Amino acid sequence: MQHIEKNILEKYIISREDFSPGELDNIMAHLEHCAYCKDLTEKLTAFYDSVSKEMQNNPTERDKAFADKLLTRNRLALPEKKLALQERVDNALSTFVEIIEPYHRPLAQRFIRYIRFHPVRVASGFSLAAALVFATLLIRPMFKDTNPAYARAKDEFLVVYNQSGDELWRKHISPYYDASMLEQHGILLPNYLITSDIDNDSRNEVLALFGFMDCLQPMKNTLYCYKSDGTEKWHKEFHWNQKFGDEVFADNYSAHSMLVRDFDQDGLKDIITLLYSGGYYPCVVVKTDPTNGHTTGEYWSSGSVNNMTSFDYNNDGIDEIFLTGENNGYNLASLAILDPRYFIGHTPAPPSYTPHGVPQGLEQYYILFPRNDLKMVSSHKRNMSLKVIVQDEKSLFTQVGELVDNSNYLTLFHFNSSLECTQVDGEDHFVALHQRLEKEGKLTKKLDAQYYEDLRKSVSYWDGEKFVNTPTKNSLYTKSVNLP
Repeated sequence: MQHIEKNILEKYIISREDFSPGELDNIMAHLEHCAYCKDLTEKLTAFYDSVSKEMQNNPTERDKAFADKLLTRNRLALPEKKLALQERVDNALSTFVEIIEPYHRPLAQRFIRYIRFHPVRVASGFSLAAALVFATLLIRPMFKDTNPAYARAKDEFLVVYNQSGDELWRKHISPYYDASMLEQHGILLPNYLITSDIDNDSRNEVLALFGFMDCLQPMKNTLYCYKSDGTEKWHKEFHWNQKFGDEVFADNYSAHSMLVRDFDQDGLKDIITLLYSGGYYPCVVVKTDPTNGHTTGEYWSSGSVNNMTSFDYNNDGIDEIFLTGENNGYNLASLAILDPRYFIGHTPAPPSYTPHGVPQGLEQYYILFPRNDLKMVSSHKRNMSLKVIVQDEKSLFTQVGELVDNSNYLTLFHFNSSLECTQVDGEDHFVALHQRLEKEGKLTKKLDAQYYEDLRKSVSYWDGEKFVNTPTKNSLYTKSVNLP
């Protein structure tokens, strides 16, 4: 069996992002079957873990003075004649063992001690990665990682940190802007605060929304993008005076959540932002160019959107966007599945719930969920889909709730990768409530196999002109992408 070269294993340990997913799979498969490479990988991993920990400690003045002296010696230069590959491997392993073994010394001292006694071996056998780590150890106090790695809402401030957890910069936002306080109210900050390299310049930007806080009225309709140094790169204010049927909605939008990723694997990231108007209707989902904040697509919903997520459900290389919510025109729970490359239009709806001047949507799928008999005691005029959950590569399910006494009682609609509804079942609280209401005489249907089968058969799909009860893609979408 041919072994993996040492420099590739070191790169695998300290810089996995440089490998493609396929290359990583090949390396991991090899390590499962090659004891030699697996053992070497474990030793190198321990070595670099030790280096990483020691780098947190500043070298002493004596260490730095001695290292400077060593690095100026001519005998540290590479030999004129290169060693054979196997000899270099032997030297590298010997270097590794002799530096790692004496654990009673600090790592910086181990480097210096080893260089003192083996200068030629260091120059010829020691890996470039290890040499760079050593150099970084000596000059670390002179440089600081200024690339944002994550951001937090903390004590009224937006605070940005690097990979080591050092604070880089902060901006005062508002009282009550604190992660722990927000999470108590169900606000999950990853939806509102994202750190990502959105323009492929190897520097992370920070994206922030504030529409979830009533006290931030001037900022609620705006998407902010900050550069790595904390200065503003751009901001985008969202304004509409949209008319649905005969009803005009004021320009009163709040940006509530966002997704940031390379959805279509073209090497460029996109930003998808969800905005609500007033009391959560209507909703609009906006696609934004990350380089300048310009809008590149809009999708309008004639009802609230409760959750927005994305994943590649059909293994076509595209992360589709899933919008769960309600359709006010049909008074039913809904699920829209969008191809991010065709981000335009509006949800299916009767004329009174259709936005003026907006074309029909190009959803891959648009699905309506039937109501169950809890509607007899529900406090809401329609059911609502709350969330899509992926079970594995071939299946997912959607939570659909009926609101009773301010609590949602869920049925779960299961789908395969062709978006065929294969099964419906009830969540435990739904079953318990239904059985209690049966005993009280408020419901007449029994929770049996036929009950759930009737719900499954009543799932409807938009075919581009009408709703049908068989799994069907939107014909407007298939025509746009020239699908059969």
